[in-house]
Amino acid sequence: MPTVDHHNQLSLIGGASECVRGDIEVVPQTIGTTIRYVVVDPKAQRYFVLPAEDYYVFSLLDGNHSLEDISGRLKLDYGLAASLATIERFILRLRAAGLLLTAPEPSRRPRPYELLNKVLYLRVKAINPDRLLTFILPYVKMLFTPLFVIVACILIASASGLIVTHKSKLYSDMRVVVKSGLIVWLWLPSLVAAALHECAHGCTCKYWGCRVKEMGLLLIYFCPALYCDVTDAWRLADKKPRLLIMVAGGLFEAFIWAVAVHLWILASNPHIQLVLTLVIMASGAVLLLNFNPLIKLDGYYILSDLLDIPNLRSRSLRFTARTVKAVLCRKAIPRAAMKERIAYLGYAGFAVPFSAYFLCAGTDRLIHTMLHTKNTWAFGVSAIFMTLFISKLAITIAEHIARKRSKQQARA
Repeated sequence: MPTVDHHNQLSLIGGASECVRGDIEVVPQTIGTTIRYVVVDPKAQRYFVLPAEDYYVFSLLDGNHSLEDISGRLKLDYGLAASLATIERFILRLRAAGLLLTAPEPSRRPRPYELLNKVLYLRVKAINPDRLLTFILPYVKMLFTPLFVIVACILIASASGLIVTHKSKLYSDMRVVVKSGLIVWLWLPSLVAAALHECAHGCTCKYWGCRVKEMGLLLIYFCPALYCDVTDAWRLADKKPRLLIMVAGGLFEAFIWAVAVHLWILASNPHIQLVLTLVIMASGAVLLLNFNPLIKLDGYYILSDLLDIPNLRSRSLRFTARTVKAVLCRKAIPRAAMKERIAYLGYAGFAVPFSAYFLCAGTDRLIHTMLHTKNTWAFGVSAIFMTLFISKLAITIAEHIARKRSKQQARA
């Protein structure tokens, strides 16, 4: 979920006349004893989390308060001695985010890790599923009952035990699937499982009264996937339903996997067993991929919500880059709470090597397949992925150059 950027250092013009847009929505949230506010931009469908002190300044931006007034009231009501420059920078971040009536400043130059993120995460919107999910919801409400959750958990647990006790049989069937060529059909159950996974997210989001504005295709680390935008869940004041929305897709997919395992055990026809083996492989692979917190899928968003740190990846990489730069240049290390510092450095310490490995391994695998495969389909798919990657890289670089030129022209 996007938050206000903390790097815009442009000068403020007319600080006393700054005014928040009239269509901006605000949702208060209570986390333990801490109150924070989610600011919703309905036009851009973006969500910003502000602590109480920042929101107090935000609420004073009605066009009638000068920087001096805001600074004085902040000190009087919160005991914070914020300088005019600090308030000025905060207002600039709000302006850059498009939350004020004044036009946003030219966007800053992207950092190298932001360019890499754009290349590794290619998202293409396909449909607006809100009406479809609204229609489906009454027919699947039984899936939100405690009884279904209990049954699903029992099935998943028993399926895990069956896999352990029948692992030699499963390995044997998997080898047959690969040798017989059935593996080329792995994409079909994977696509169905991914679609049901995302529908589970969407239906759960609708169940809690939120909107689902977007579903589409995702190319992440050279792997095709589907996504469902449930960021409207940040409107919910309680963390519990937000976590349930994040977990719903994985839980339903684990339920599909467990059903496939039980049917595989019960099936006597070897052909049906092979088909079910394909479903087990597909749903299991998608499940493991989704719960990897180093990839911006379910596991990542669950971890981000548990740590109560929105935009965990970008903030971790930004904080780590600044810390490394500060150490090398012998400057002051960026300030952050101990919990956040551990989370930022720990996540970046795993995410950077993981991203680098998959970027190199994925590129190497695509090039190797294109150069050495004799299978026309494999060559075609690899060529498509490589074309998408190169196109995305070229577009990202072109956008970077265009923004840089625009900024230089604005200065001139």
